[in-house]
Amino acid sequence: MASKRMLPPWMNREIQFGTDYSEEQVLPVMKLPQSCKVIYSHNEKDCSLLCAELSKSMKLPTVVGFDTEWKPSYTSGRENKIAIVQLCPSLDRCYIFQVSKMGFIPKPLQDLVQSSQITKVDLGELAKSLSILSDKKWGLQSLTKRLFNMDIDKSQKIRTGNWEDFPLTCEQLNYAALDAYASLFIYEHLQKLKKTMEQKP
Repeated sequence: MASKRMLPPWMNREIQFGTDYSEEQVLPVMKLPQSCKVIYSHNEKDCSLLCAELSKSMKLPTVVGFDTEWKPSYTSGRENKIAIVQLCPSLDRCYIFQVSKMGFIPKPLQDLVQSSQITKVDLGELAKSLSILSDKKWGLQSLTKRLFNMDIDKSQKIRTGNWEDFPLTCEQLNYAALDAYASLFIYEHLQKLKKTMEQKP
């Protein structure tokens, strides 16, 4: 008999809206579940094949967790090109495409990112549409604190590291995947909450 898959403790917590937390409060850190597979691609051909498979497997229209990272620029007025693209089409897999290693963004990946049938998660707008969350501008980290009383690791060392380095470290891959994963996870929770509120008399 297959063993029952256990969810991470933070996914089993009851959402406590209106939880107060101080900036000094040390909160437990959300981690990427072991059940989420991270697929790392840094080769144009590999990227194109993965994107083609992904396009075929998705039921459109759909929503994906999405984010990008780039090498920090310390020159005023100058910004470096995107180094990696993160896509999380479901809660069991996240794709990390290191486009800086490829030299450009392959067309199949461009098509996925630009498709009108694939919505990239916008947590801020969705949160503001709910009356209980309409009081401020929300981001990934602030929503994680509000909904789960947990924090997302925004390590300065990793966040401002060189995302053009090859290969990416395990810490970089987990950091990047978690951003896209958490976006989709929170989006799905907010959608369920919105549906519940709309059904109330």
